Amino acid sequence: MNYRALSVLALSLVLPPVHAESGTAERRAFLAAEQAWRQGDRQTYEQLRTRLEGYALVPYLDYRELRDTLSRTSPAAVRSYLNAWPESPTARRLRNAWLDRLAGEGRWKEYREFFDPDDSDVTRRCRYLNALIHTGARETAFEAMPEIWLHGSSRPDACDGPINAWRNAGHLTTGLVWDRVELAMAAGSIDLARYLKRFLPAADRPRFDLWIKVDADPATWLPVVARSKDTEATKPLLAHGVKKLARRGDPHQAADIWRASQSRFAFSNAESCVVEERLAIALEDEPDPEAYRFFENIDPCDDATRLQEARVRAALLRQDWPSVARWIDAMPAANRGDERWLYWKARALEATGETRAAKKLYQRAAAERTYYGFLAADRIDAPYRYDHIAIDVDEVTLSRVRDMPGMQRMHELYALDRIIDARREWLVLVPNLERGELLAASRIFDDWGWSDRAIFTSARAGYWDDLEMRFPLHHADRVAQYAGKRNLDPSWVFGVMRQESAFMTDVRSSAGAVGLMQVMPATARQVARELGLPSPSVRSLMNPDTNIALGTGYLRMMLDELQQDEVLATAAYNAGPHRVNRWLSDSGMPPDIWVELIPFRETRGYVQRVLAYAAIYDRRLGSKQARVSDRLGAARARG
Repeated sequence: MNYRALSVLALSLVLPPVHAESGTAERRAFLAAEQAWRQGDRQTYEQLRTRLEGYALVPYLDYRELRDTLSRTSPAAVRSYLNAWPESPTARRLRNAWLDRLAGEGRWKEYREFFDPDDSDVTRRCRYLNALIHTGARETAFEAMPEIWLHGSSRPDACDGPINAWRNAGHLTTGLVWDRVELAMAAGSIDLARYLKRFLPAADRPRFDLWIKVDADPATWLPVVARSKDTEATKPLLAHGVKKLARRGDPHQAADIWRASQSRFAFSNAESCVVEERLAIALEDEPDPEAYRFFENIDPCDDATRLQEARVRAALLRQDWPSVARWIDAMPAANRGDERWLYWKARALEATGETRAAKKLYQRAAAERTYYGFLAADRIDAPYRYDHIAIDVDEVTLSRVRDMPGMQRMHELYALDRIIDARREWLVLVPNLERGELLAASRIFDDWGWSDRAIFTSARAGYWDDLEMRFPLHHADRVAQYAGKRNLDPSWVFGVMRQESAFMTDVRSSAGAVGLMQVMPATARQVARELGLPSPSVRSLMNPDTNIALGTGYLRMMLDELQQDEVLATAAYNAGPHRVNRWLSDSGMPPDIWVELIPFRETRGYVQRVLAYAAIYDRRLGSKQARVSDRLGAARARG
């Protein structure tokens, strides 16, 4: 009999099930059961729990019960729960809590039995290896140790025991030490590298000391390495020093040293591409001729897409259109067929007088509903491709997906405003759905009003044409109110909101930005002072009215600071006005090139998506269509 069988059997004889009642009644009973458990009223809890048998959120009640009584829970009860609800996030959480307890008590045989081989958490994996060692499977554990060892940062404390046992058994070679030193240096984990020095033989330590010097002062020590003999031991030092000097020092000196070393060191093409990619990233926005010669003299590997991109961006900086076209043609076919490179190849052809060929490429790019597709349409005065086509799913598939236990749990959690738990369910369920099921799930989420999950799920299915689902009009009244008050374009505000949060009111970024328009708390307080509003709390920023009021206020401030230019203000909303001001100069530059050359990849993509989304929201709001090129060219040319 399972972990609840006795109490369920006793009480089911006298109490009717709640699921025969309405969903609202079930939710009330569920909340009452939770409260009874918290208050220690076990009799009421057991009565309610029995009546809820069959309700979607029963796993959450049983999880809390087992989790709170873990010290006296039997392995059989835990196993029963894991077998009953294998696809619920609560099963994973219970398993992890149980494994923590088993490890703390040294119950290694049971740890092996309960460990999930697919678990990627390093602490739990190392504890599993420890369990193998303690239960007579040392060699099996040792076979897995190189994967744990070869990492550029320190491993969790739980890995110390298995690593020491593996090392004491003679499995740690000098080659493995050097491999990890190289990973640590590349990751900037200098303290770890210094720790690893103790495992090197005395004869190798001078080379290690030179590596530390190169890392600390590449301008001084890299030339010393470049004059050394070409050995497999020297190459990693030289490559590391060139990349470090390019990133943190003088990229011109780094490029010079790299070119001079080519006659002395026989780097493979793959090794050269890794170094040259770092040099290209450092040099792509350098305007002097010497930097440009670097790009003219390299031959990127086919898979060095970032290096190829940097070369084209360097040509765009100089408006060297023949080189733009030539270097796009040198990209692999799959890359140059992307609408981004179709657009820039067409721009290059147009600039060199090949207008008929340019028009054909513009037409191909304009078939896409993207920033580059819209820009291409503008160049040939073509209409934007909207083509709203709602997701069409048969009722059989919809019914099957609705009946999935994970979907039922999500529905109840969403109805109870337990959004974090609902998102955890989404993360477990959605990766296992087939495309038709993903489309059905996105329809279901949209019906609930859960727009962010509808957006993300349809994206997983690769379906982009349901514009009403992907670009909802939530909070339209508030957007209209505050956009009007701040004299802002509502489509632009919606574009920013769609990009920032996908309409998640409670989302918080790793940097601390909050809510629909992802307002930083310090920024929100500053805007509130400017507008004469009360200073907001972090919690209040999750309120749509407060968030939109302050987010639009900040957009207005960015517009006023940056020449009334929506594009510059958009970039500033993401990266800060101080950075955007640094990216401007007195020399003129076509605005599409300026956007393409924004140094931060994240900000560049952000600006492009907001502009495309604003164009789509023009259509959704029934506004007069503002062309993307018009938004780009609203202010003076940028430098």
